[in-house]
Amino acid sequence: MRGQALTDTQLLSDLVGEAYGFEDLAEYRQGILELVTRVVPCDRVGYNEISPNESFALTVPAFDPSLLPRFSELIYENPLIQRFEKTHDGRPYRISDVVDQQTFHGLTLYREFYRHLGIEWQVAFTLPARAPLIVGIALTRSHKDFTEQLLALARPHLMQAYRNAELWSERKAMLAALEQGLDTVGQHVVVLDTHGRVEFATESARRLLGDTLANRRGLPDKLREWLSAQDDSRIATEPLILEIDGNSVLARRLPCSRGDRREVLLLESGTGQLSVDALRSLGLTAREAETLRWTALGHSISETAAELGIARRTVEKHLQHVYEKLGVRKLSDAAATAWAAVGVHRPNDRRESLGLANQPGPS
Repeated sequence: MRGQALTDTQLLSDLVGEAYGFEDLAEYRQGILELVTRVVPCDRVGYNEISPNESFALTVPAFDPSLLPRFSELIYENPLIQRFEKTHDGRPYRISDVVDQQTFHGLTLYREFYRHLGIEWQVAFTLPARAPLIVGIALTRSHKDFTEQLLALARPHLMQAYRNAELWSERKAMLAALEQGLDTVGQHVVVLDTHGRVEFATESARRLLGDTLANRRGLPDKLREWLSAQDDSRIATEPLILEIDGNSVLARRLPCSRGDRREVLLLESGTGQLSVDALRSLGLTAREAETLRWTALGHSISETAAELGIARRTVEKHLQHVYEKLGVRKLSDAAATAWAAVGVHRPNDRRESLGLANQPGPS
């Protein structure tokens, strides 16, 4: 048992380390599937984007694209998708956890799609996305059901790695816009040179930070301390919330690329999209999501208890349940997962974001 535990730990460690190396969303979506199959062997693994109007599937190995139109029509018959729509619990579940084999075989989805691909068993989980989009990763087998629990432990890291890749893509787009003389479409951006000096700041960012950028070199002390404390400039961390002139300002650090070590900061007024509904997609109850939200916003356990009108011990109990469900051991990791959960959004151009712009679509 001890040898197996060490093996599982190493598998998870390797997956996490490589997942954080993807420098854009297309690279993440293509590469994460191969990484997942190292942790949990399967016949086929797929990345899926599902919405009421259309669906998209990227699978390894690929299947006949002529099957995609019918798959899009029938995908909502999948018992795991139906379960997710009812519970918003995106943790890994097997089809066999929801329906028996006879019921599964009775689905039109099985008869017209899954059966042709030899899919008899499936486990799937979601990456939190803004409704009504569902972003999921599904693994399938033909001869043996899934029993592995490693996916539950890997999911928080996969979400954070997705967020990392998303922010890398955002960084590239912002710097490209700035180099062309654009104002990043009204976003609040600050660029620091390799010495930590302000190289550029949009006018909107200057307004958010007030007088601190008056000389083009200053940053709030709290922001500088936060930047100095980051262990790895290539990995996204949870945002910093600043109080400036009585207003909350959310500062996000976009991870550095290998060839450009400048710091790029994205500022937002308020506290972003960290909502209870978004956090419930992590498999949390409403009360657990509320507790995680307040602590992820930087409030202490006592402050969270006072805000929610519950005892400190109750907050600690909720957080313990959060840790168990997220597969983490401490509040900082839970907070990082919370922020990662609100970062996944529907791409503007789905095929381009998947790196498939030059590949033929389904007929």
